[in-house]
Amino acid sequence: MQKPIVRDMFFLAQKSQPTTKDDLNDVRNLLDTFMANRAHCVGMAANMIGVKKRFIVVEFMNMPLIMINPKIIAKQDRYETEEGCLSLSGMRKAIRYRNITVAYEDMQFVRHTQAFTGFTAQIIQHEIDHCDGIVIIRKQERGIEPLSSLCSVLLSVPGRGAALGITEALDEIVWCVEGKHVGDFRYGKRGGFQKNFRSFYFLVSDIAAQ
Repeated sequence: MQKPIVRDMFFLAQKSQPTTKDDLNDVRNLLDTFMANRAHCVGMAANMIGVKKRFIVVEFMNMPLIMINPKIIAKQDRYETEEGCLSLSGMRKAIRYRNITVAYEDMQFVRHTQAFTGFTAQIIQHEIDHCDGIVIIRKQERGIEPLSSLCSVLLSVPGRGAALGITEALDEIVWCVEGKHVGDFRYGKRGGFQKNFRSFYFLVSDIAAQ
């Protein structure tokens, strides 16, 4: 079943959980959504349809390739490029590798290890970033500003950080919104700031939109 594309940055910045056989219907939904957007899309990740699980679909040899629990186990030949995304507006710079090796499972949960090169490798890296909650939220003429940098800017503005009660927690906020630890921050280790995080996120989004 085709699903709407998620554009909620707060959701997209959360790390996805491992996929199990109970998630196969969601995998099929991602494939349906990808096929519906295939004219202007070369890959999608589960969180783009609101599912916080590790599975992606990419264009490979003119066919959709489903990759469950993908993990890059080798990479080489680093380069810089620009990418677009259905969940984000505009283009943004990204660091990629021309040659990667990926371990993943198919829809029968059979394990594969496969090498990819060129544009296919770039697509896979982009979608695995989605699984890891890695999102760059704006591009400026002089470059890009990751969310953690915006956090630093926000908390340096007198009064705004203090109003949220987190001026003395900059390193914890940045630790959270780098994209890899949002779950821990909200639900466990960093739970002391839980009530402030969503308000903080929206303030950061306001700055990014300016």
